[in-house]
Amino acid sequence: LKVEVHEKQGIKNEMKHFTDRSGFLAFASSNPSKNSNTLLLAYSRLQPDFRSRHPLQLILPEDGAFRESLMKQAASLGLSQQLMMIDGADDSKLMECMTNARVFILPSLREGFGLPAIEAAAAGMLVLASDIDVLREVMKEGAWYFDPRSAESLAEMMQSIEADQLI
Repeated sequence: LKVEVHEKQGIKNEMKHFTDRSGFLAFASSNPSKNSNTLLLAYSRLQPDFRSRHPLQLILPEDGAFRESLMKQAASLGLSQQLMMIDGADDSKLMECMTNARVFILPSLREGFGLPAIEAAAAGMLVLASDIDVLREVMKEGAWYFDPRSAESLAEMMQSIEADQLI
């Protein structure tokens, strides 16, 4: 696991363990179909006190340009204090992240199979997934579904998890 220091942007850079499983976990990608921008927009719509209680961990590919772009977007949305970016997690670190977070978010516009959602569910995580055919087919009733084109839809679902005392 490689975590880089980025003090100028204020993005949290240390690996944080959510022993109370209060956080969110997602993959971020420069591929537009993975919908990372909508995820950040949705998270930014949550109240700051909610974000403080439920930080978002993003697993990133080792792509410096994408990381910088994502950091700038996060900073412009005021997410500097509740967002952690984790570079290039291997399988063991990925499982550690899944074990320590409570909710996995898969905001993709398109997916080949949806394996990350299956792995997250197998790790005992609540899965919030895009309402797309492949994820409905794979996850059936094992996920909560939201409109992947609507940051508001995802934000409302994230809020409802706490209201339903699932996080």
